[in-house]
Amino acid sequence: MVQGPDTNQKLSDNYSKIKETEGILAKNPKMSKKNQAVLQDKIAGLVKDSSNEINKTLNRFGTLPIETIKELSAIELEQFKIRKQLEGFDKKFYF
Repeated sequence: MVQGPDTNQKLSDNYSKIKETEGILAKNPKMSKKNQAVLQDKIAGLVKDSSNEINKTLNRFGTLPIETIKELSAIELEQFKIRKQLEGFDKKFYF
């Protein structure tokens, strides 16, 4: 079974996509209103997705003892750091 990206990864990806889309809007002030609306909807969708992901995580942890939450959060953070290191490794040596 393939494990999906953890919460930190999803939030990081969404943040990058939001910043990229905001950049497109900022660099193209004469873009049609229709295209602006499409990009703004994309940003709104990413923000909503991030908010839902945070709420999902909070709900998951809501019934656990605080010690367990801290342990799981530390593990998730380590996974995120390792994944980021591996992404850099892949780009450096394979492209």
